[in-house]
Amino acid sequence: MKSKRLQGLNLLEGDLTKKILKLGLPMMLGALAQSLYNIADAFWVGKLGKAAVSAPGISFFIIYFLIAIGLGFSVAGTSLVSQYIGAGDTKKATDATGDLMFLLIVIPTTLSIFAYIFARPLLEFMRTPPDAMEVTLSYFGLGVGEPAVSWGSLLAELQRYHVMTSYWWMWSP
Repeated sequence: MKSKRLQGLNLLEGDLTKKILKLGLPMMLGALAQSLYNIADAFWVGKLGKAAVSAPGISFFIIYFLIAIGLGFSVAGTSLVSQYIGAGDTKKATDATGDLMFLLIVIPTTLSIFAYIFARPLLEFMRTPPDAMEVTLSYFGLGVGEPAVSWGSLLAELQRYHVMTSYWWMWSP
């Protein structure tokens, strides 16, 4: 039996353009915010010198790899939860949400710790110039926590689907 609360956006009826905008607008705004952040970051870091400007570019690939893993699990898990919601199985949707939250704690956290511990060898493997190594390590240490982005993505998606009822007590202030 389908819960009234689980009824959401029906893509099969009505104006498809409006529905695509409703789904895509938050992602577009998120991408715009990220771009503005990167512009501001480049502006302020640029005042510190050439080595400091190279730090975000050098550490970007490792940090983005960690983000991609977290977001990949988030998207895959959200799809699984959505399938259960579509089938009207609230129990399985809630169970899958709990499992996904556990995975999104363990995997990104483990990878972040690994990346932080082995930051210098990773950067040396990437042939980071010696004059940029220390500032890149500093920047990398700040960015290695970025897999937490997967948490924000997951929680936003699941909250939109109203699946968080059983687990919301864990995250509410």
